[in-house]
Amino acid sequence: MKKSFIIIASLAIVACQGNDLKLDIQDKSQEIPFTFSAYSNNATKADSHSNLDYFYKTFNVYGWKSLDNTSTWSPVFDDVTNEYFTEDANGTVVYPTGGIKVSEEWGSIQTPAFPAWYYQNIRFWDKYATDYQFSAYAPIAASTEVACTSDGKIAIGTSADPVTVETTNLMATPNTTLAYTGFSKDYMTASSNAKASAVNLVFSHELAKFNVKLVLNSSITTKQDVIVKEVSLKNLNGTSYYDSSNESATDYLTGWHTPTTEITYLANGVASATDGYKLNGTTPGTDNFSGYYVMERLMIPQTTAKASVNDKLAEFDEACVYVKYMIGDEPFESHFALANLFLGTNTETSYNFLGGNEYTLTINVGPLPIFFTTEVNTWVNHEATIEAN
Repeated sequence: MKKSFIIIASLAIVACQGNDLKLDIQDKSQEIPFTFSAYSNNATKADSHSNLDYFYKTFNVYGWKSLDNTSTWSPVFDDVTNEYFTEDANGTVVYPTGGIKVSEEWGSIQTPAFPAWYYQNIRFWDKYATDYQFSAYAPIAASTEVACTSDGKIAIGTSADPVTVETTNLMATPNTTLAYTGFSKDYMTASSNAKASAVNLVFSHELAKFNVKLVLNSSITTKQDVIVKEVSLKNLNGTSYYDSSNESATDYLTGWHTPTTEITYLANGVASATDGYKLNGTTPGTDNFSGYYVMERLMIPQTTAKASVNDKLAEFDEACVYVKYMIGDEPFESHFALANLFLGTNTETSYNFLGGNEYTLTINVGPLPIFFTTEVNTWVNHEATIEAN
């Protein structure tokens, strides 16, 4: 009896130890942190970079978990900043100057350690969670009003504080190869419901991008200066706010709420400059801008109407591009309906400029030259005969 009791007691102790060991393993499996990898759709057709850190070093993320198959959500990330670190140093956003180094919080958890995205106060995966939902936006300075619901729907701006692109960066100087200049309000969003240690976020551009390139007409051979004084896009919607919950699968523009506020987009410095852009100068890149891009511009996604006539001297009521230039002392100007330029002879009555799309317009500057041909009318002979007595 005594021996049997000892054996049973020993088995009980072993069983308890086995349970403790098993629970300890489960707890450690839960201590896997959330890490992020972030990518971006190409910003321009000429730019093949897809890593978000090429454009922005920070993004903000929302995240929720569900313990009962998405009927109830609990927040995990609430507008939390992620910063891109190339080395173990004090950061400027996540880890303020004078703060701790990344390794002091993260240690060797993330491999490879640098470069990578980091945030403060590490979050861990919940083994009991049935679902996760993440939404993110960049750059973090893009808007003072960003909101996200637990189903991952993100909103940028409001009717009281709409998105405006009036102050976004333009091309500082004309350039032969279109280069991304780092717009401060290039609204980008991403979402993921992945349940993996590294949450992959692929950001998409929510605004449209418009470029203008100037080319001197080959018929212009004059030694007079040919100077573009103004390039502008007129009658375009300039403010809006974005709510992905209103976005339909067949109509991307439904996510945007666009009021009637209109704006003029100007090429950088042209309208106010006395010199303008000389297209037939002697120094390419300094005073010979023929074949150069002069505008790289973000714009609110919107629909533009096709005009019955493509160009005329009077300004269109519809969205149009306006060009003013000088040949010598003689001024020239023209308006061209934007929808007409991209639709051509198609039968559609409107054209959509969609977010995440880039549109490039090449302006061929220079009217047909005035020249003369001469000929002399032949004498018209009138004859009369008289009899002289």
